[in-house]
Order: sequence, then C-alpha cells, then structure tokens
Amino acid sequence: MASSSAVNTTPSGSTLIDGMLGGTNWSDGTPGTTTIEVYIGGIAGAEAMTVTGTTATTGPEEATAFRLALQLIENVCNIDFVEVFDQPSANIAMGAVSNADAPGSLGWADYPGTVSSTQTGFVINYDAYVTNDYSSLQIGGYDFVSYIHELGHTLGLKHPHGSEGGAFQPFPGVTSAFGDYGDFNLNQGVYTMMSYNDGYQTGPLGPLSIDASPTHGWEATPMALDIAALQYLYGANMSYNTGDDVYVLPNANAAGAYYSCLWDAGGTDTIMAGGSSDCVIDLRDARIEVGNGGGGFISAHDGIYGGFTIANGVFIENATGDAGSDLLIGNEIANALTGNDGNDDLFGLAGADELLGGHGRDKLQGGEGGDFLDGGRAADKFVYTSILESSGADCDMIRHYQHGKDVIRLAAIDADTTTAGVDDAFTFIGSDPFSAAAGELRAFKSAGGLVTILTGDVDGDGAADFRIKFAGDIALDIGDFIL
Repeated sequence: MASSSAVNTTPSGSTLIDGMLGGTNWSDGTPGTTTIEVYIGGIAGAEAMTVTGTTATTGPEEATAFRLALQLIENVCNIDFVEVFDQPSANIAMGAVSNADAPGSLGWADYPGTVSSTQTGFVINYDAYVTNDYSSLQIGGYDFVSYIHELGHTLGLKHPHGSEGGAFQPFPGVTSAFGDYGDFNLNQGVYTMMSYNDGYQTGPLGPLSIDASPTHGWEATPMALDIAALQYLYGANMSYNTGDDVYVLPNANAAGAYYSCLWDAGGTDTIMAGGSSDCVIDLRDARIEVGNGGGGFISAHDGIYGGFTIANGVFIENATGDAGSDLLIGNEIANALTGNDGNDDLFGLAGADELLGGHGRDKLQGGEGGDFLDGGRAADKFVYTSILESSGADCDMIRHYQHGKDVIRLAAIDADTTTAGVDDAFTFIGSDPFSAAAGELRAFKSAGGLVTILTGDVDGDGAADFRIKFAGDIALDIGDFIL
C-alpha cells in the first residue's frame, strides 16, 4: 500500500505560489521528508495501467527520462521518490502511451488523490515526440519538458493560466493558455515548467522553433516559481549542492543548452561565462512576487537559448566573465565580480564586494557597502549614484586608478542637498579643507601618502558625507571627474 495520501492544500498567501497550486498535495503523516512511491508501467512490454486507464509501453529512454525528472524534483524539495514494482503500491503511476490513450496531447496527468486518496497518474504520448530517435527526451529537449511538467501536476502544481477556485487563481494578467504571458511576463517556461509557453518567449531572441531545436533550448528543471511552490508544499532540500559549486553558462545552441534554475544550499559558488560572446550574469535570486524579477533574473550568453535563474533564498557569491563585453550584477551579500577581457559593466549592489574589471574599458559601480574596485589597465569608469555607496567606515577602495585615463562619475549625486529641487554639481577644491559650503569635493593624502582620499560635503556642515579611497599617491584634479 502506498505510503502517502492526498490532503487539501492550505493557501500560502503568496499570489504567485497560490497561482501554482492545484488544491491537493501528498503527505505521509510524518514531519520532514515526504515519501512518495512511483511505478513506471510498461517497461517489460505493453501493460494495462489501472490508475490511468491506459496501455503503457515504456522504452528504456523513456524510463531514463522519467527517473531524471524524479531526481530533479528531489534535488529541490523534501520528497523521497521510491520506485515500486506493482501498481497498487504506487502513489504515482506513470507510463508512455500511444496517441490512442492521449489523443492530441503531449501527455496528461492528475493531481494527488484524483484516482483514489492514495493514487494518481500521468502518461506521456510517445506518438507526439518531435524526433524519432528519442533525442528530444534528453535534458533540455522539447519533449523532456512534458516529463517534468506532468510530474508537477501529480505533486499538486497547476497551470499558471488555470483556476482551481478559492485562492488558487491564474497568475495576474493571464486569461488564456498560449501566448498570454501575464503581468511582468511571468507565464512562460523560463520561470515555470507548468506554463504552456515553453522556453523564454519574451527574451531578446524571441520564441524558439520546436522543429529547429528539438534537443535543446527549453526549460529543463523545476524553475524558480515551481521551486517556490514545491518547497511550500514539501519543504526545501537543504542538503543539495552545499559545496563550492561552479555553474558554467551554455555557450552554443546545441544539446546541453537549456534553461535551469539554480537551487544551491550552501558553499561559496560561482556562475562563470562559458565562452567568448557577451553575456549577462545576474546573481539576484527570484523575488516570488508580481514584479520585475518575480520569477528570477536571467543569466545567459547573447544569442544562446539557455542559461540560469536563481531560486528564491539562494545566494551565489561570485560571477566571472570571459572575453566578451559582459554585464555582471551582484546581490545583497559580498560578491566577487570579475570581468576579464572585454568592455564590461560590473554592478555590486549591496554588500562588501570585490569588482575586478580586467582588460578592457570597464564600468564599475560597487553599490552600498565597502567595496574593493580595480578596473585594470585600460581606461575605466567608476560610477557613484548616491553618497550611501561609499561613506564612513563602509567607504570603497579603488586600486590601480590611472590619473589621466580613468574617471570618477559623480554626476548622479546631488552635491547640494540644501537647495530643494535642484540637482547641483560638485566643485572640486583640490586639497583645501572644506569651507562649510555644500557641494565641495576635496582630495588629500593619508599619512605616508600610501592612500589618497576623496571626500565630499553635500550639506555644508564642513564634514565629509562620503569618501572614496585610492591605493597609492594619486594626483587627482578636475579632469578625473564627471560632475
């Protein structure tokens, strides 16, 4: 007899999580990991499936895809799938069937407890595969999406366009299944495997052709919204990827390129560019709210159908670019952003970050927190948009600043906060002391001349409201600034 039984799902109170929930989930009555028995039908030949009312004939490639889908779910939440070898013992019975048992569909599945309080099932239509050699069943392939999608239903996830009543409503702005992405374009595969809008349809490359790309380019794991919903139902797997992991962006439109969401439970981790083309690496985790980043922020190479988002609550510490002109974005903790070759843009955001531009004409903005910035040997730009980005004990240190090549951009800062409604520019006064006039900018050397210190007074009290340190004796003058 199956270990788990279906129970009614309690709404979470989150618009997006509740928009993923079908109304029931599994429980084995014990705290911690939920054990769910699964049965793969038709492995030994045609088999009547009493749970689904179909005839399953499941080949080894399909059994492999089923088991991979199970593992991908286990990676992110506290579920232990146990494969059993008779149908009555299974919570979930699955199998591959012909079009006669799934007419006009890629497959279908039911929510927990649909067949009985302890059983449900799903089927995959092998007559609907887009390739004849099973290559589309590999991770990232178009038909593998059906495996993770239908498995999601059997665990209690619904379509973002569907309604199960009460709190379990469609995503905001979604009124139809296909081509309707809803508010902030959250109803698509790059954010949830439960969407009918597969892949990254609103991305810079537009929708991907199924015929042109059957083996790669699609969502291949539970994505950020799926992970949030599964973890709400079953808890988070805090033992997965706890080491120092390196995630390399796909760099070719070929098998192995796909969209995945990173669930990483610990360690010091890095997303690394995988090639020489321009890329975006964004270390911010999914917000799980109706807004920008609600389903995650996408890291990818230009021109490639594939990349990463980061699950809510996951911290990836480091980003490393390559030969392209890359955009690297940090998060709220201490990050190490390394541009390497190319003209890179590095944004640390909060935290005490280390920004290394490398070769090329780079733009570096540390954000709040005491940051370490090194543009390299080309002409670089160091950008500040608020006095909070380098003040007091949390001031930045710039290394290898090159007078006459590099510049400090302060134009976005209002130099005189005493004049309401006016965005004033700073006045550089050299090494002279402040005169208690708002808007003054001065530079002086520390004792011994090992550090040059730039300070600014924005309120006219004669005290520094922000400061930036430079390693070495730097002869700053008005030409070093964009004010």
